[in-house]
Amino acid sequence: MMFPMFFQEFKCKYGAVPFCESCCKLAHSHPNRAKHRTENATNPTRSIRMVLSAVLCIHTSHYVTYCRVPTPPQPTRNPDGHAPDTSPSPSSSSSSSGPSSSWVFFDSMADREGGVGGYNIPQVEECPELEEWLANPAQLLHDRDKAPEYVKRLISDALLCFYVRDKTCS
Repeated sequence: MMFPMFFQEFKCKYGAVPFCESCCKLAHSHPNRAKHRTENATNPTRSIRMVLSAVLCIHTSHYVTYCRVPTPPQPTRNPDGHAPDTSPSPSSSSSSSGPSSSWVFFDSMADREGGVGGYNIPQVEECPELEEWLANPAQLLHDRDKAPEYVKRLISDALLCFYVRDKTCS
């Protein structure tokens, strides 16, 4: 569904905002948008699906990042017992969404060695349940207390979100 009224309301330069049905209901539950009219999206080639790929967070002058990273394929063996060549070919394309990716937390200043003249020790941690929590915003709203600490930190400290085009959609 498309909503030209959103761009008049927010003085944007585009012609309309596309929404899925559930997001449409949520966005238009606000009383100021009761008079918005909907239009069917007749030209689906104009729509591009974007996938969240990273989130930059800040808390008390300390920046950290959550990044989506490709999950390496599980090695398989050829009939001769040797591992196959897994180097990417120029024609292969990898998607940054779905089960072929996971999330990691990166903190460049997680620990410090040597005091004033010392150096920072970076830390990278896996965030195994982050995709599930991000995929279900209703669960996040209702069960926030049950979320792992890294999910709570992402939600409370998010500053910038980075998106990439979903290569699985054409």
